[in-house]
Amino acid sequence: MNNKSSLISQLAAATASASAERSAAGRFRLNEPMPPSLRSTEKATIASQVATAAAARGEITTDIIAHRRRTAALALASEIRANDPKLTSLKLYRRPGYGFNDTFSNLLQALAQNRTIQSVEMSWIFLASLTEAQRIILMTHLGRLPALTKLQMEGIGPASALVAALRGCRTNLQNLRVGSLRISSEQDVKEVADALSQLQSLRNVLLSNIRIKTNMRYRIDHADGSVHIEGIDDDHDDTASTEQPQQPRRLVAMDPILEALAGIPTLSKIALQLQLDSSKVTRLTDKTIQSLCEVPSRKYLMLHSCNLDDEHCNAISKALQDNKNTSMYSLSLAENEDISANGWCALATMLEKNYSLEYLHTDASERSYHSLPTSFPSIYCRAKMDHYLKLNRAGRGKLLLADHNNGDDGDDGEENDTHKGWIELLIKDKEDLNVVFYVFQTNPPLCKHVELV
Repeated sequence: MNNKSSLISQLAAATASASAERSAAGRFRLNEPMPPSLRSTEKATIASQVATAAAARGEITTDIIAHRRRTAALALASEIRANDPKLTSLKLYRRPGYGFNDTFSNLLQALAQNRTIQSVEMSWIFLASLTEAQRIILMTHLGRLPALTKLQMEGIGPASALVAALRGCRTNLQNLRVGSLRISSEQDVKEVADALSQLQSLRNVLLSNIRIKTNMRYRIDHADGSVHIEGIDDDHDDTASTEQPQQPRRLVAMDPILEALAGIPTLSKIALQLQLDSSKVTRLTDKTIQSLCEVPSRKYLMLHSCNLDDEHCNAISKALQDNKNTSMYSLSLAENEDISANGWCALATMLEKNYSLEYLHTDASERSYHSLPTSFPSIYCRAKMDHYLKLNRAGRGKLLLADHNNGDDGDDGEENDTHKGWIELLIKDKEDLNVVFYVFQTNPPLCKHVELV
């Protein structure tokens, strides 16, 4: 114990002397050079003892953090490599610690040997800490996981990273969630679309915040280390002189990505919250939007911030009204400020003949005082929508289909199962006069089986 105290005293004295020589007051850190007066063995002994004492007091030094994070990274790689059947989910949320670059290759080797991971989730904090090259090679290895069925990436960044992941996911991937995708050119759009079209087992997809990549121009003041932002270029030409006249920006078309999704027959849920900038991307074609609605297996479609307008609403209405095989039950069109009353009325009229749609969201679910939407249906139009949506939730489609298949006009005076279904609907919603009127208007002979009180 006395020897330990003596060594710590020597360290304190030597540290004070070194600090004075540097003319900079500050606490001694284990990663700083130790005074040359201490021999190497003494340095190691003192460092170990001080670290132990600091840990006992609950103090964490830089070297301790680095050691723990490096140890944790190696342990993670070892666990991935072990193929433990219980290890089915990999979540990378935190920023990698010191020494991550040293263990990165171990992680890649472990992923190449894994056969159990089914789900991978990565936060933007984790992805932002990787270089673009690291991001691409990591995505390549993740895409090759043979058991992978779910891939979630927030803040993925360049399209090249997403393409690297998707090219390996050919057979098993069912759920895909991508946030903050950055597109540099139409070539990026084509590569993403081609990669998506290969995912023929995909069932659910969410794409949010697709932006055109910009280049920031800045200069560094080496005198004080400050950074001065001089402008942002959208033409993707870093070498262009700011003194030359800017050429008109060529708009990028996002249609190929949506068309690729529309062509996946197994895809039942599409959620797009694109936040498209109309000054940088072309208008989505009516055909593209209509194709998203026409697949019989499509059950859920969300098109938020996609710059939809009245013509898009007409295309959606035509697809959902004419397609008797549609099974779509939920449609969300919030945050599309170019839809006028005509567009909303077209959707309400469509619902008169569409029997599958049960939910139609026309407004953002969460609004603040500073972000009130400017496009939403009138009170009458919304009431009409709600009326038919309520009938669909009550089973209107099944009852009408049963009447059609049975060739039943209700004039035979006999009560059948279809009549019972309509009567049960009346009993359930007897307080809603709109429902009562619709049922009797559709089936006048039902009056024979209903005793009005």
